[in-house]
Amino acid sequence: MYCIVDPEFCCSMTIRFLLRSDKKDKPVPVWARVRTPGADVWFALDAYILPSRWDKRKGMPRPYNMETDPDLHRASVELTAYLNELRDSLIVYVDQCAEKGQQLTRELLEKFAAKKRAKTEVPRAILPYLDWLIERMRDGSFKHNSQNYDYDTIKTWVVFRNVYERFEQDFEQKTGRVLVWSSIDKAVLDAFLSFLEDYGYLTKTVNKYVICLKSLIKYASIYHHLHNNLECLNYIAKRREVAGCATTKTYLNDAEIQALYSMELEPGSLRDKVRDIFLIGCYTCQRVSDYSTLKRSNFGTTASGTKVIRLVQEKTDNLTVIPVLNDNLQRILEKYDYNLPDLGSNADVLINRYIKNLLKELSAKIPSLQTPFKTVLTIREKNAEKAEQVSFCRDEEGNVLRPKYEIISTHSARRSGITNLYKSNLFSVRQLMSISGHKSETTFYQYVSESSDELADEIAAIMEKHKKQGGTSNEDLF
Repeated sequence: MYCIVDPEFCCSMTIRFLLRSDKKDKPVPVWARVRTPGADVWFALDAYILPSRWDKRKGMPRPYNMETDPDLHRASVELTAYLNELRDSLIVYVDQCAEKGQQLTRELLEKFAAKKRAKTEVPRAILPYLDWLIERMRDGSFKHNSQNYDYDTIKTWVVFRNVYERFEQDFEQKTGRVLVWSSIDKAVLDAFLSFLEDYGYLTKTVNKYVICLKSLIKYASIYHHLHNNLECLNYIAKRREVAGCATTKTYLNDAEIQALYSMELEPGSLRDKVRDIFLIGCYTCQRVSDYSTLKRSNFGTTASGTKVIRLVQEKTDNLTVIPVLNDNLQRILEKYDYNLPDLGSNADVLINRYIKNLLKELSAKIPSLQTPFKTVLTIREKNAEKAEQVSFCRDEEGNVLRPKYEIISTHSARRSGITNLYKSNLFSVRQLMSISGHKSETTFYQYVSESSDELADEIAAIMEKHKKQGGTSNEDLF
């Protein structure tokens, strides 16, 4: 039972959900009872439950263990969510009726509850279900590991939704089949991969959409029982990324970062602010969603007096403590008196646009920023090239080449920070992971961007040091 007292209207209201039948072997309708000083209305809901699954004392479905009773758990969770949402809506609706002087009737409340049920009912078709799911990610009613979905993750799901819609249309045109949950098999999943690859998506992007599709199938099966098709997940896997792809491995070395820090820009200008925020990312090894939103409250000291940045990473919800290791970072923080510039909700777009231009200017003094890197074209660039609107530099094998300054992005800051600290050989991987927030060494090493040439240089330097210490060759190393 739920009771509310409104001092403004000087009236009380109680809302209770209950069963009016105790047939043990047959689902019965759930009833709602709304009582106000001027009305006592009972009405049936379009929701049914076995009496044995109803908790009379709480007026709610009984909870079930997801592992041992997945079907009962799903049904219980869905019905509980609906009743809680209906109760909250009824409170507002009944107050609105009181303000209008409208009398509460069974028909009036039944009609209101029916509209509410229609809005909360889980769509069974794949694309409407995906739309329904994204809306609940946005309003926080559907969570991931008990945490709300962050802005960037929801944005990925929205893009995936549009990609899936195009795939569904393409699939139905080619096969004449309508995609439903039960039709998802190896052939459909192979067709999805082929669609992505034929469309020209990068391997990294293909893998992102594969993860979304697998999650979508899991959610539909485990939480909403739309199908029993989890076996099909064995038929689709992430693609292996091409080694050395510039879009995933490029970083700024210490000298290039120092040159960017020393670059003379108009104080207080947008270029100046963007440069400083990007550098904070390089010095803290964080994602743009974290390094672009730091506040004064994030800065502090340890019990030993070490200056640190404390933050909860938006993507993973990990608590991360980052020591202020770089004097340049300290000077940037002091420059703004720890009230860092707010670049707005589209900070990533702004930084990406300005940082490429800044590094292009800097490349006149720092030739390494002009080093050509093998990369790939986006779909938009491929279409523009096909229409002869633009041309790209290519090597003898036909690979697209771009200067380094052109392929640096917001995420390069995190990669640069991790790689440079790793190459310093001053810290253990465990210590570096405590800064970056990684929980897996496998994922951490994906951010260490050492090329084969750089590794060869390091080995040669070790050998040269060994010779200076009295060694004559590499024979005595083994």
